[in-house]
Amino acid sequence: MSRREIAKSKLEAGSGKLETRFDFPVSTFHVLASVSRNRRRLVLAASLSFAFLAICCGGGGGSTTTTGGGGGGGGGGGGGGGGGGGGSGAVSVTAGVTTSGIDIAVPPKNPPTLVVEAVGLCTPVSPTTSNCQTEASGAQVARGQAATLFIVGTGIVFGTTTYSITGSQSGITVTQPPASNFPSCTSGTTSVPCVAVDISVSASAPLGPRNIEVTNSAGELSVFVGGLNITAP
Repeated sequence: MSRREIAKSKLEAGSGKLETRFDFPVSTFHVLASVSRNRRRLVLAASLSFAFLAICCGGGGGSTTTTGGGGGGGGGGGGGGGGGGGGSGAVSVTAGVTTSGIDIAVPPKNPPTLVVEAVGLCTPVSPTTSNCQTEASGAQVARGQAATLFIVGTGIVFGTTTYSITGSQSGITVTQPPASNFPSCTSGTTSVPCVAVDISVSASAPLGPRNIEVTNSAGELSVFVGGLNITAP
């Protein structure tokens, strides 16, 4: 009888202790095989970790800026990248693509020197005197009437500004003011630039609002939207 048959016979007729001793080598084989597989996994994991470490610790690339030629090249396994050069150059920008690392020099903002702040009418009180005041809604002039617009704002100076009325301009004539139409105006205790502008509205002028525009010799334009409203007589 072979050893395997003898062991089998003892297992069938014997106690639980023999069964335990007989199965132990088999269990040990499975444990050792499991340890062997886990060890291969550990070795593989260690290899992958080393490879990742080698990748993450490689040298950085060079940089490109608007001021200079090409940047320095990237370093080797542990070396750092070089910096960019000096000088000035052009930058190519592609539509729909974000371009970063660009320095653009923007000149300082120049505040406007011409600003129309208020509009109203001048009402004659004597042959040589008029009462001029601004209104929150601007000025209203009826068809077929002549009137004097009162315009107040920064930069309104004789000889440097031109006055016009835009929109449906048909039937409205603007007379450019002489030096005598730039009086000394005050708002409370503050002196403000102002001008009286004579206009004439025909009987056929379209009804509705107009914009008052003022331009100066520097090319600045200031618009008071809806500053003049043409009404029915």
